[in-house]
Amino acid sequence: MDNIKRNMMGENNQINMFDDDSLLDWTEIGKGGFGSVYKARHNRMGHDVAIKILHDKVFSCKFVLRVYGMYKGNGKVKQKGIVMEFMTRGSIMDLCKNLRGPPPFPLACRLIQEVASGMRFLHSMGILHRDLKLQNVMLSEELHAKVKCI
Repeated sequence: MDNIKRNMMGENNQINMFDDDSLLDWTEIGKGGFGSVYKARHNRMGHDVAIKILHDKVFSCKFVLRVYGMYKGNGKVKQKGIVMEFMTRGSIMDLCKNLRGPPPFPLACRLIQEVASGMRFLHSMGILHRDLKLQNVMLSEELHAKVKCI
């Protein structure tokens, strides 16, 4: 893990940022539900790197957390980020902590159905979630579930 962190971090303990001048000979090598993957030659490092460019499209499923786009990181926060829908009730994990146990059975059944619908949608888009857990299922004010997929 330290090796990975050391490779990603540049000066001032910030994630390395790359621009068009440092990346040459872009070739698309794959596509997925979130974006396209390219191979490019890095000028200074002298070897090929992989770059994932996220699609601009927005998911349209009421059971998947909406991703609006990317934050460029030029203002108060210098790092880039993901701009997504805000869910007022937090996650199912937060709900269980607040209730000091599992939700009532009828609510649990509805949440299970909503999570399954969100996962079915992601799979129809060719996306394999790989990290489905209570913290990654967010809740609306009305306690409807949305799968967080990023």
